[in-house]
Amino acid sequence: MHAALTPFSIAFAGAIVSSLFVASSAIAQSPPPTQAPPPVTGQGQDGEAPASTLEEIPDDEAVLVLRQTVRDNEMSLAIRGQLQTRFTMPFSRGRLSNRAGDLTDETSFQLRRVRVGIDATILPTVTAHVSSDVVDSLMPTSARSALFLANANIDLRLFQLRAGLLRVPFTRHGLVDETRQVFLEPPTAWRADRYGLGRGPVPSVLPDRRVGAELHEEIDGYAFSFGAFSGGGAGAPEPATTTILAGRIEVAPWGAVPAEGSFFRADYAYGAPRVSFAAGVLGRAGAAGNGRAASAAIATSYKGFYASVEAVLGSSRIDAYVHDDGTSRGRFTQRGLVVDVAYRFPVLAQGLELGVRGDVAQNSPAFDRSGDQRTLAGVANLYFWRHRMKASTLFRSVWAPLVAPAARTRHEGILELSVGF
Repeated sequence: MHAALTPFSIAFAGAIVSSLFVASSAIAQSPPPTQAPPPVTGQGQDGEAPASTLEEIPDDEAVLVLRQTVRDNEMSLAIRGQLQTRFTMPFSRGRLSNRAGDLTDETSFQLRRVRVGIDATILPTVTAHVSSDVVDSLMPTSARSALFLANANIDLRLFQLRAGLLRVPFTRHGLVDETRQVFLEPPTAWRADRYGLGRGPVPSVLPDRRVGAELHEEIDGYAFSFGAFSGGGAGAPEPATTTILAGRIEVAPWGAVPAEGSFFRADYAYGAPRVSFAAGVLGRAGAAGNGRAASAAIATSYKGFYASVEAVLGSSRIDAYVHDDGTSRGRFTQRGLVVDVAYRFPVLAQGLELGVRGDVAQNSPAFDRSGDQRTLAGVANLYFWRHRMKASTLFRSVWAPLVAPAARTRHEGILELSVGF
């Protein structure tokens, strides 16, 4: 979830501002470096693909770009954004929709998301990124921060250090931005923290974003991240004094790490399959209890084909959990599994993508037993307008085994239009 302004976050915000002033002074007073370091490639904070396979929107195609050169160092400020509209038609209704976060009871048209972001290059080795979800129709009011921040961080590439409001580096799916979802939304277990699907006192073992810092390295064939973060945040059951440690490693023995997410052009020129193996660990400790979790994933891509499998198993222990009949202690488990298969056909504008997803989320009663879900979804994405627009059609069925029989199964269709600028 979005983080609130805690003492921990204020300290990091101060560090970011200080770094910006230091960087600005360096531009004005220091001679230019003799040689800039090579660009960072590999899978990045929001699921970026390796530079050899990813064609990003050039800066001159952003809505606004400002440039300034000081002593051969070019500074730039690019304003970008994402607009998503959605039409939803449920084919069945029931109590399941009240526990699933993003399922509605009625046919509806909504402005799904409006995101505005700023990318700043201060030095060849210092970049900053801030983005805000001005509109997020699925985000509960209690889970929104004062500034609606989605990301706010500074990256010191010389030291491979990133700090601010970051995605917790624990899983492969967890690093894919909401605006790059092939299946429109993250898997059920992966969006539980962001959209407050849990109603109980136990925090999710898949934290979305937190204030903290991480060391990271991304090159073709290898990606590593390890960070320390504060707990809490708007709507989170964990207190701000909680500490979260998380790390993951991903290795692609036969080429680059496969790209995850939408708006990546298929690399038909790359003649060999890509396969990667990833593992992650997470630990949480605080006055209210502790938790631990592990993740594992395998992904492969070849030309227009992409497939991945990821599993998460975790548990949380809270010192005081109030049952209907009193207070008790205990450890509560959470599990998540997702399988994605997609293929991008080089037809119709700039590609037609077809995909199938199956995902399972299982939670203990303390987290929200009725949140147990099994989902099967199929999607068709059409890319056009210089690969900056995506028209999507998705059908999905959701089954919750512990909900009342008349409301266990849910079917719905979604039409969505996404535009990046």
